[in-house]
Amino acid sequence: MELLEILFDFKFSKFITTKVAGVTLGIAYLAETLFALAALLGSSREGVAAFIGTFIAVIIILPMAMVGTRVWMEGMISLIKVAEESSKIRELLEKKVDSN
Repeated sequence: MELLEILFDFKFSKFITTKVAGVTLGIAYLAETLFALAALLGSSREGVAAFIGTFIAVIIILPMAMVGTRVWMEGMISLIKVAEESSKIRELLEKKVDSN
């Protein structure tokens, strides 16, 4: 139910990113792996040399893509966490000012 409330929070006072980040990362990893497998299957029709070249490229590029995806996701989560903590600090400061 909380996810539905966040989804329709048009003031963006709550963030959905931290709640779905794990699933999103898993989907991204799956898509990258499927793309690599498709490249391997496609290159197998072009001959042994193309397959070996693609295999070597996949071994190098797939982990790099996964690391890049993870770093990008961590950056997004970090930005959201800073925004959440900033909101908490603002609320605490407003309460302090109101009490004085």
